Amino acid sequence: MKIIRALVGAAWLSAAVLSPATAGTGTITTKDAAGTTRTFDVVTDGSGNFVAEHVICDQSAAAYCATVTSANALKVDGSGATQPVSGTFWQTTQPISAASGTIASGAIASGAVASGAYASGAFASGSGADGWNVTDGAKADGACGTSTGTCSIVALLKYLNQQMVLNVANTGAAIPAGTAAIGTLLPFAETAASSGVLKASAGNLYTLSADAVTATTDLKLLLFNSATLPADGTVAPYKCISFKGDGTQASMLLSWTADALAFTTGISAAVSSATACTTKTNVTATISGQVQ
Repeated sequence: MKIIRALVGAAWLSAAVLSPATAGTGTITTKDAAGTTRTFDVVTDGSGNFVAEHVICDQSAAAYCATVTSANALKVDGSGATQPVSGTFWQTTQPISAASGTIASGAIASGAVASGAYASGAFASGSGADGWNVTDGAKADGACGTSTGTCSIVALLKYLNQQMVLNVANTGAAIPAGTAAIGTLLPFAETAASSGVLKASAGNLYTLSADAVTATTDLKLLLFNSATLPADGTVAPYKCISFKGDGTQASMLLSWTADALAFTTGISAAVSSATACTTKTNVTATISGQVQ
């Protein structure tokens, strides 16, 4: 009888699927060869029939068993040790792309990209669309209104170009090539005259010479911002320059070629024997200069 019960128990065991955690499970009770009652977990189908399949369970009281999905796939998760995988997966370095406008203005903080992070040639020619850098600007940017305006570099360059064109138009001559100068230095010479008008309109004074035959040793060269020369007496010169003679004659040569003297009304000059710069007493002299 014991042998029969053992055989029956063995038959049940061969038909049982041990998975207490799987839906459609049940138990059967039988006795082993020693006559001890044993309870076995089994798997049943939708009709309650025992399914003669094997399951994969742990070695500790069969508390944890593998799960098969409705699609007949064995479920594997990452709760245990490292799982070997195959097929398509994401590599460590990911290629990325972003549509226009995807990254908002200011999304990347200042200094977020370290110096030298982009190697030479990392960006192909044309990868940055025209106008992508608001500081550099776009080719279509209009000229900036002023030299200090908050404009793109392209707009400021267009403004500077306009100013160059305006300056050429104001001088009435094209920009010369090579070492040629813009405009002409106009010489003026007056022999044995006490004074002279070097230029009867606004201009610049580059060089000036004065030669006087006089016994007076302390002289003044008076420059006036005027198209006419004031009479002797109290004056208000634009510049007053002292120079000395040897008792028979006196000479002076001045040059402002690096930074010319600018006159807004006219350029007049005189040699005076008066001690003060504010008094004009004519001395016969030859005065000449280069003006523009």
